[in-house]
Amino acid sequence: RLDPEQRRRLAAEIVCPDDAYRARFMAELEQAAAGHGGDGAGLARAYQAQCAKDETMAEAVAARLGPGRTVIHVNGAFHTDGRLGAAARTTRRRPEANLVVLSVRSGRDAAGAADVAALKQAYGADVGDYLIMTR
Repeated sequence: RLDPEQRRRLAAEIVCPDDAYRARFMAELEQAAAGHGGDGAGLARAYQAQCAKDETMAEAVAARLGPGRTVIHVNGAFHTDGRLGAAARTTRRRPEANLVVLSVRSGRDAAGAADVAALKQAYGADVGDYLIMTR
């Protein structure tokens, strides 16, 4: 239902697979929606919107990748943690690219975690390839 100008701003191909990313997305939103009277149809539309965002980011990154070129893309962790979302969609478009996911987390959130293994356990194993801790 988008007008042509709105549609032009989105990725040419938008895929919304029923995969681990969808399961993670739905689990997050179901918790939030429970207190607000959300319904399944609304969650499905929210996932479609999330896919449109991820696909659009991935298309933009893939279009700029090339020999000798590095692209740094900054986004919210949910879009790339576990190499899902925008990360997976970029890899689908450019499987030969050397994609690296850096996840940034607050060290205050994982008080007592003494090493990377403990931090990954505190945040879940699905953080990025590298974990950057902030104060």
